[in-house]
Amino acid sequence: MIATIPLYDAQIETAINTPSFYEVSAHVPAKLVSFDQLQDLTFHSDPSLAYRNIALAYDHRAEIAAVKSSIFEDLIFPDRWLSEGIASPNLASKKKSFEICQFIFFQRKIFPSKIASTKEEGIYLSYIADNKSLIIEVYNNLEVAAIVTNNEKKIIEYSEDIYGLQLVDAIKAFNS
Repeated sequence: MIATIPLYDAQIETAINTPSFYEVSAHVPAKLVSFDQLQDLTFHSDPSLAYRNIALAYDHRAEIAAVKSSIFEDLIFPDRWLSEGIASPNLASKKKSFEICQFIFFQRKIFPSKIASTKEEGIYLSYIADNKSLIIEVYNNLEVAAIVTNNEKKIIEYSEDIYGLQLVDAIKAFNS
């Protein structure tokens, strides 16, 4: 079965090329995708939510583009780390980081407050809301770790290795 997703602006870039995000031609008013693909694109099986997510992504396309640019183009990796034999973030860790950013955006409607390279050969994503921080590290071997801290109490409330996009418990801890 094919679903047509109406889009309202040709400004949505085809350059978002991770498999978990939608791609739209600048000259095509709608993109045809199967419902299976739609589920993959929005991390949810409810097609009506998929339409809302695409509209939400459209409304925040500049922020999404900025996050993508921060991960794929603007990430700073100190030269001294290279001289110490530390590898810079690879393409796979960048793609995984962007997928995680998209997932959290669709769950919480927030973007990372900080994106940085790590000395542990990966990418650091930091989210801050209210009195909590969600820190996610994506390593070059695609292992992912998440920590939720209560900034007011100065305690760690959640710490876990993440498999796939199983961030639900981390997001719950961040929300509570």
